Amino acid sequence: MVRHPRIGAGERRAGRGLLVPVGVHPRRRLVGSGPPCLGRGIREGEMSRKKPEPEQTRWEFSTFRRPNDYSVGQWRQDCPSSFNGDVQVHKYRITIELVEEPVETVRARLVDLWETCDNHHHWAPLRAAMAATGGVFTTEQGCRRAR
Repeated sequence: MVRHPRIGAGERRAGRGLLVPVGVHPRRRLVGSGPPCLGRGIREGEMSRKKPEPEQTRWEFSTFRRPNDYSVGQWRQDCPSSFNGDVQVHKYRITIELVEEPVETVRARLVDLWETCDNHHHWAPLRAAMAATGGVFTTEQGCRRAR
């Protein structure tokens, strides 16, 4: 046993020199002896055993984003591939459909956007969207915005 040269300066200053076998890092824990590994609780020769999570096979979500050519193109891939270690050989079916909702629900969302909007560039498109539902705004634009 010899005093190890890699021991931290704080340990040297405190006079608590650590004796370890030559060639072994002082912060690694040998089975049954030596200082504990810093914060990991892993002994030499042991590896952390994390079980891989099962791959998700079904995803369902709703979004307010309207699909366009770009977003559909991001998902479209006609043949299997392997690039940078990412092997893509399973086929997925993606269905995009409009969720039908009552007109009152859509109008309530438009009124909320109208009342919290502080950008004058958005007012004309919001008026047009409300007119498409057959409604009219009765409050002032931006009356509930954060000031």
